[in-house]
Amino acid sequence: NIDHGFWSVVYPCRAVAPGMVARGSGHIVNVSSVAGYLGIYGYTGYSAAKFAVMGFTEALRFEMKPAGVRVSVVCPPDTDTPALALEHTLRPPETDVIAGNIKPVSAEKVGAAIFKAVQRGDYLVIPDALSAFYFRLKGLLPEVFFAIVDGDVKKARSKQ
Repeated sequence: NIDHGFWSVVYPCRAVAPGMVARGSGHIVNVSSVAGYLGIYGYTGYSAAKFAVMGFTEALRFEMKPAGVRVSVVCPPDTDTPALALEHTLRPPETDVIAGNIKPVSAEKVGAAIFKAVQRGDYLVIPDALSAFYFRLKGLLPEVFFAIVDGDVKKARSKQ
């Protein structure tokens, strides 16, 4: 997961950043995930890679800003693609319960959020309101967030 989920973000940045810095303009958009700021049950490796993308992109933002290069990170929830249907057959029941409140978003909605963020120069892009709420909840009241997720795990296990 680190090879694919992290390095596949780093190498393209390394390729394009020097040219953008030389021009004094540009915009790098990296894709992380909701799992990049909320550790997701059953997705330990994936979450670790996406957390790494978040840290890399944040540091890159600070490094690129003085050169006039903008940087954004996109954190979509499950995105309604053909791969998602297969993924649902493989993930543990606890993950289904935890994710139950956050509905998959369309690829078009994610794309529109990215386009809007680039136009506005936004750093953090979370395409749906509930995922954005959980991002803020975890940041402000982590114990409340943990209690919610722990309750979901307990509920899923009681059904088994």
